[in-house]
Amino acid sequence: MIKRVRIQYLEDAAKKSLVKHLTLKELELLVEFMSRPEGKSGMEKMKYYIANLMPLIQQEVGRAMQEMQSDNQK
Repeated sequence: MIKRVRIQYLEDAAKKSLVKHLTLKELELLVEFMSRPEGKSGMEKMKYYIANLMPLIQQEVGRAMQEMQSDNQK
């Protein structure tokens, strides 16, 4: 699976999104934060946060879609 994921495509999309939504000052402060030990540690832990949250998001989206389909059949 990982061989099929286009890492460069995702990195490019992430960079474009950051530039679109953050100011230069915000980006500079983000880089500063991530260069600190606490920032590095916090960002490293984000993968666990996302891993915990993503199944719940997927479950809730699935539930909402089923509810919408049920409403459309009425």
